[in-house]
Amino acid sequence: MDVYLQALNSLLDESDDPHASIGVTLHLGGGALHGHLISHRAWREAWLDQIHESDPAVAAFLNTALAALPTDAGDPDPSAAPYLHLRDVTYLHGTENAEESLWRGPVSAVSGWSLTQPRL
Repeated sequence: MDVYLQALNSLLDESDDPHASIGVTLHLGGGALHGHLISHRAWREAWLDQIHESDPAVAAFLNTALAALPTDAGDPDPSAAPYLHLRDVTYLHGTENAEESLWRGPVSAVSGWSLTQPRL
């Protein structure tokens, strides 16, 4: 696990600013992606908003189910969480690019990273 990337992740998770983000490019086994690194809390709220837009009943169920989970389920301590959360993501794979609004992945999947975003 890269301590510098984990430090940025922890900084965002501990921030009181729900809009805080840092532009990054992550290199993964199958290509790269770039977007804005955000806190687990901001990602979870945006994820639930997306679900609510597609099916409010499912979103209500998920809110209830997630609230009932013990604190050690999923991301127990966001400052030590092994997951990264990004918004406004573009996947770069060969000559193909794909855009997504949200991404969540394990820190262990990242083979390299930078604070810059590629010029496309």
